[in-house]
Amino acid sequence: MFALKITYKGKDTVVGGRDGLLTVWVHDESDRCIVYADSVETKSKERNVWFNAEEMDGEIEVEVVESVHLSNPLKTEQGVSIRKAPSKQERYRMLEETLKEKGLI
Repeated sequence: MFALKITYKGKDTVVGGRDGLLTVWVHDESDRCIVYADSVETKSKERNVWFNAEEMDGEIEVEVVESVHLSNPLKTEQGVSIRKAPSKQERYRMLEETLKEKGLI
């Protein structure tokens, strides 16, 4: 699994998503930097937050790594879901089903 390793003040935090979405947001203004990182898992319906819009000073390094083990998140929320757009194949089957119901095929 690919993940992101975020290094801040010598501490490595490995963030990633097994089967869902990964969000990493870095906002850098002239005098402050804010970092947010979370993932939402499709199957387990949970959100893991590693950086919760934390203000950071100093250097932040982000690297893409291949990792099996993720760092422990700051918090985990249950019951979160992702609404995925249907694939082309799923849309075809939905259209086919609708046309069959209407007796057009």
